Amino acid sequence: ELLRMIEDLQPGEVVIAEKIDRISRLPLVEAERLVDAIKAKGARLAVPGIVDLSELAEASSGVAKVVLQGVQDMLLRVALQIARDDFEDR
Repeated sequence: ELLRMIEDLQPGEVVIAEKIDRISRLPLVEAERLVDAIKAKGARLAVPGIVDLSELAEASSGVAKVVLQGVQDMLLRVALQIARDDFEDR
């Protein structure tokens, strides 16, 4: 179901995950591939509780844009890893 949804994504659409643990049940590498597949379609992933800098990054240019995109990616990866660690500890 999820893979079909990703296949049908259009640029500019937003995939909303109810909680980060919906994604973090996957190993980190697979979760990152999932996020990359969403981005490759021109869509973005939104997770409540994780700061979303994507609109700010899109409105920026140059170094500011690169930094904001990098921070956004880092925040998501850190959240995925923390949630994955929590999932494995249970």
